[in-house]
Amino acid sequence: MSSLEDAQYARLFVFLDTTGSATPVDEVLRQYEREGLIEIEKMITSPIEGFMSDTFHFPLTAAGVRSIIIRQPGYREMMVGLREWFGAGGEAFLYHVGFRTGLAFVGLHREAAGKLGIADPIQIYKYISAPMFQWAGFGIPEVKDFDSDGGEILVYDSFECELGKGRVIPYSQFVRGIIAGVLSELFGRAYNVTEESCIAKGDPVCRFIAKVIQKK
Repeated sequence: MSSLEDAQYARLFVFLDTTGSATPVDEVLRQYEREGLIEIEKMITSPIEGFMSDTFHFPLTAAGVRSIIIRQPGYREMMVGLREWFGAGGEAFLYHVGFRTGLAFVGLHREAAGKLGIADPIQIYKYISAPMFQWAGFGIPEVKDFDSDGGEILVYDSFECELGKGRVIPYSQFVRGIIAGVLSELFGRAYNVTEESCIAKGDPVCRFIAKVIQKK
């Protein structure tokens, strides 16, 4: 083994399965450390056999801000449970939470755009907001025929609408709210966003139409 003293360093978090090994894992790692191949920041061992969790990287961050991970059983209770408990009121609540979430996201999107020298809201939406929507796990967006007056937005595999399969009407409230909030904050105009097709009722994709709300 050769020394990596002059090489670039990368930080890694590694799970090692040493089942059946006669050599303790700490001895294996210390050997690599002595050879100059790695530096060990911390070694995590499980208090029970067969289970390991990353307790080192806390708090979780994404794009420089604190983040959390909510798996499907958890967010299902938020998306479906609110509807079951509060009916139309729960749906309205989900929309407004989504709307406020969308408003807040735009600050991060503008920050990223500013570093790239992008100021045009349409470019920010297409090239930063839409990809970050997918990165966050909400769904896969496709922006079609869009200008500042509105347009068509497709969302494939919506995390929200997959929970409502078997419905006869469009299901989205939270995602619909996010779209409306992002557009309103980016363009400085109020938008009405409707879901015209939805995977919850058997359509191949969730299709949203955004239109500027004209002032009377």
